[in-house]
Amino acid sequence: MNKIKSIGSSLTGTSEVSTCLNRQQIRDHNVANDPIFKHVLQHETIFFVFKSARHSFIFTDLAVIAVRGESSTSTRRWVDRFEYYEEPISDVRFETAGAGVTTGGRDVVLSFTTARGREEIEIWKNEIDIAHHFYKALATLAQVQGKNRQLFALAEAIAAKVVIGNGTDFSKIVIDSVEDIIEKYAPRSYGKVFTELGF
Repeated sequence: MNKIKSIGSSLTGTSEVSTCLNRQQIRDHNVANDPIFKHVLQHETIFFVFKSARHSFIFTDLAVIAVRGESSTSTRRWVDRFEYYEEPISDVRFETAGAGVTTGGRDVVLSFTTARGREEIEIWKNEIDIAHHFYKALATLAQVQGKNRQLFALAEAIAAKVVIGNGTDFSKIVIDSVEDIIEKYAPRSYGKVFTELGF
């Protein structure tokens, strides 16, 4: 039956249209039997997911995991992992079709940019409210990451000008300073951003 649905999705062009899953829906979902969730690391937390017959995007506290397929009927998949601390998100956009535009029920697109290029997620229009909630989470994440990049650069510049007194353990001060800067302004986990938004 799932195979028939997948073939139908490919023929009608709906195989790339995603449904939204929040944390509660993910808990209720049969994660153990869904292969896309096998790409999530044991120590990371899933906050929301966009899932289609062909592509899926998993947003965790550490990264965006993109699981892509050649088609909805193919079992071949490849995984792209975008670590927040290495590839911050920017230019988050939320688009809807204008009045009178026929999209076959698909009129919501959430898009964002990483160091590798532009990503677009097409979403069913009847899920526009939850999709908009996810958009605000990504926009907030992008703002926090942008601010952190500015503060990181400033902290690095200040640290480079610090004058070390005689008899001071220079290496320890440098290591402590760098670790403190990284922890504050280049964190690996952005789970706090999502939890503060109610995810």
